[in-house]
Order: sequence, then structure tokens, then C-alpha cells
Amino acid sequence: MKIPYRFSEQEISFLQAQMRVTLNIRISGRCDNCNLAYFKSSVKGGVFLHECRQCCMKKSI
Repeated sequence: MKIPYRFSEQEISFLQAQMRVTLNIRISGRCDNCNLAYFKSSVKGGVFLHECRQCCMKKSI
């Protein structure tokens, strides 16, 4: 009988971080609110801002 492998806390943290990065890459470039990929971009005070053209939600990057 094979004993199931148990992940350590460090391995679990690493895997969770990898999943977050993968999710961010998959949905990057899209509005969090309406999922549109069309933005008006600007830089104010050294902060890069995206403003969605459809719902006008602003997001700093």
C-alpha cells in the first residue's frame, strides 16, 4: 500500500504563489469589473493609471 504524499507548509505556500501568478497572467490586460481589454492610460505623479473605456473603473499598475 502506498502512503500518500503530504506537502509541507513551505511547498503549499510556493504552489499557492505559482497559482496566483498563473491567474494574474491569464487575466492581465482585462478590466476587473467588465472584462473589457480597452483602456485609456495615463501617468500622474509617477503612477501608471488604466481607465476602462466602458465602465470608467480606474486601476493603478
